[in-house]
Amino acid sequence: MEKSDDRLENNDEKSGFLFGEIAPFAVVATFTIDSGGSELKEVRLAESIHDGHSVGLVKAIIEDFFHFVEFVVERFFKFGFRDGGDARAQLPEAQQDNGQDIGNVLPCIGLLKFAALTQDISDYGRLVFGESIPDLADLPFVHVLDPVVYEIDHLIGNLYHPQFSFKPTLKCACGQNNITCNYMSRTYSLRTKNPISVSSEVGRLRRVLVHSPDSGLGKVVPSKAQDWLFEDIVHLDTIRRKEYDFYTKILLYFLDPEIIRGRLAEIDDEKNKRAFYKPGDDQFFRSDKVVELQWLLSDILSNESIKMKLVASVCAIEACSYETQQQLQQLDAVQLAKTFISGSLTEDQMLFAPIPNFIFTRDIGIVINNYVLLNKPAKKARTREALLAKYIFFNHPLFAEYQDKIIELADTHHHFLLPREGDDRKVTLEGGDVMVVCKDHLLIGVSERTSTEAAYQAIKVLFDKNVVKKITIIRIPKKRDYMHIDTIFTQIRRNVWILLGTFSKKAIKHEDEDEVQRILENNKKEDKLKIIQFRKKDPGNPEYFDNLEDLLTDISKNDLECTEKVKFIYSGNNEFPFDAREQWTDSCNLLALKEGVVLSYDRNDKTVEAFKENGFAVVHAEDLIRDMEEGRVDPGALENTLILMPSAELSRARGGFHCMSMPLHRDEL
Repeated sequence: MEKSDDRLENNDEKSGFLFGEIAPFAVVATFTIDSGGSELKEVRLAESIHDGHSVGLVKAIIEDFFHFVEFVVERFFKFGFRDGGDARAQLPEAQQDNGQDIGNVLPCIGLLKFAALTQDISDYGRLVFGESIPDLADLPFVHVLDPVVYEIDHLIGNLYHPQFSFKPTLKCACGQNNITCNYMSRTYSLRTKNPISVSSEVGRLRRVLVHSPDSGLGKVVPSKAQDWLFEDIVHLDTIRRKEYDFYTKILLYFLDPEIIRGRLAEIDDEKNKRAFYKPGDDQFFRSDKVVELQWLLSDILSNESIKMKLVASVCAIEACSYETQQQLQQLDAVQLAKTFISGSLTEDQMLFAPIPNFIFTRDIGIVINNYVLLNKPAKKARTREALLAKYIFFNHPLFAEYQDKIIELADTHHHFLLPREGDDRKVTLEGGDVMVVCKDHLLIGVSERTSTEAAYQAIKVLFDKNVVKKITIIRIPKKRDYMHIDTIFTQIRRNVWILLGTFSKKAIKHEDEDEVQRILENNKKEDKLKIIQFRKKDPGNPEYFDNLEDLLTDISKNDLECTEKVKFIYSGNNEFPFDAREQWTDSCNLLALKEGVVLSYDRNDKTVEAFKENGFAVVHAEDLIRDMEEGRVDPGALENTLILMPSAELSRARGGFHCMSMPLHRDEL
């Protein structure tokens, strides 16, 4: 009865990873429950509790087990019924052994998607009565404990639970029986919590917000591609199965390996029809490290009050009929989330345009230290994205502790009266134009998508709130080629950057040209690069840079205190016409998983050559995934590596992996 699981004894590191690096904790192998004569005497929590995958980590990382159950139930009531709904009236019978979810046993358990119970809970009063704690000795409730403990912690992910070192005894809610917990524990070393915090571009990535390609991408037509900000139409099955799925696997191996390691053959078996990768499927991976936007959206839609407001809001901006609004209101949370994103009610019935750019999660917001700056999209096609993101950040429990740290930029007064030539006075901001290069220094691009007025407002609010001490504004030409600053440069290491040579020191100063050419070029009337750096302590006396290389060198040396030589790797190896061709297919738009380990498209051959010349190893994603699955490569041990991702379809969308990620947490450098 008090025998601990050998897997826990022999695999400390794995045991501590599943729910984030959270705190000291004790692992509990079994619980014995004295239920006053009930036939169920023992609840084993160390079994296979994640879709048949043996986890080995039990959820008893709490002061004591019963306080945790108390916390879970209280949270259910507070979150699920804060609109005054009656829990008992909404409690349906669970289906016995039918394989369906019982997400509505309490409406807010809809957040958690429990597997069907083996017990038929027909006596509502035994499980839920008023707003008190259910009887812990009640047989049906005991059956609920295992998935509650697992799923609640998996959802919240960063709770702090002090280890317990005593046998607790607690009176049941009904006041009749005592319940005793017997356990074998093993204490692990102190680990840091996993909060919302980003203070660099290259600190090890721990949590990221993503959105996998939804069916809406497969409904973009040539006549609307430009309006919906796509350069071309894509083949949906290829972009999912042969490209984006590799991105998901790489992220999981680096951020949440327990979910995928050892299961790859099962996950990719054709008979499973990609269920692991589909946000609306019961078998979806549901990681709290690789966080899916559609999953978060369906979570908040389980709350009837939020659902009603968001349905009304979406129908307003999409000019839907009242009948359509009522139809949407009848959908369950999972289907409604899918419809909001894809625009389709069924495969054959489209209600409104898709939002194919939702895969570019960088543009919905940016984490700056422990603040979240929400975007204001420049293009009408992205209005629904911004609305859905706003509701997620302000309503999902994942961000509950950060409500006072979510920043929205306000529109200017009378902005709706401004003519088109007054666009710079309108407030538009997208995350691809914002980079956190260190905890005190932020870069903001003024571009085709981000306005001068937005940059001004961001400077003002971020300085007022003491979020950063220094903000550099980088004005780039308003061209589709350079829609955001992260399309022309990103950071690889503290001292290494990838850059489009057009913005290098040599190109800006026309150093390769003779005197006459230089004079003629400098007198051209064109939209040129302009860099202005403001400091909180003296914003009226900014510093100016005339090229990106000088700015980025200053960041590496002075902000990041790097003593090594600062290096620049150039798009297309700085060879014309490959530099421009490969920048178009996102050679500069790279995501750092950790310092020196970055994701890139496999089609930019000249850029790959440049990485090799600068001492980087190059590996294809498929090969790396196989090696990690077979234990030949430890993701944490990789250094100075360019990971090449398949990209024939993804690159048509004009956005790389920097665009397809919104980091929520990075380690500090």
